[in-house]
Amino acid sequence: MEKINQWSLLQAIRQIIYVILVLCVILAVRGVSYSYLDNTFTEHGIIENVQLGLLSVATAVFIGLTRIYFVHKSLFYILASLACFAAFRELDRFFFHLLPVISWKFAYLFPLMALIHAWRHKTNFIHSLNFFLTSPAFYMMIMALTIALPLAQGIGDKRLVTNVLGATQMRDIKELFEEHCELIGYFIIFLSSIECYLNFKKRP
Repeated sequence: MEKINQWSLLQAIRQIIYVILVLCVILAVRGVSYSYLDNTFTEHGIIENVQLGLLSVATAVFIGLTRIYFVHKSLFYILASLACFAAFRELDRFFFHLLPVISWKFAYLFPLMALIHAWRHKTNFIHSLNFFLTSPAFYMMIMALTIALPLAQGIGDKRLVTNVLGATQMRDIKELFEEHCELIGYFIIFLSSIECYLNFKKRP
């Protein structure tokens, strides 16, 4: 009978650990909401600050990986720019007051510059991308984006919440759904940055 190889077993254990960590985050959010009910899901509240922290750490990890895996730096610049873009998007109200016309949209420059760098080093980038697209880190990233974008924005849609639950406390309910989903999505992006380090560790 064929046995499960060591690599597959380690991958399975690692993914189970990630699921447990996500569960811990959900339970932690519940605990925080009990203690800081009025300031948990509000703008610039506890959850949003944690989101910014997760995206900042993920950005730092991806930037750090450009120094560790130099040949794959174009790929990691793109991943870092996307995490950084999401962080600036979370600061939309702050940048709206700071830069009323442009607001947070100047953050589009980060992915644009990363794409230009990838184009200038397209041979190495394609080599890196081919490996990344078949790695667990990529599928974790897709899962994170699915939760943070269509799921969070769909469930947290103002008109949907109003139609289903009515206008009473609509804003609070919207923030509960949207911020909770975004938090989980950003946490998985952070885990994906760690997974990138582990996946590329033995890659030439």
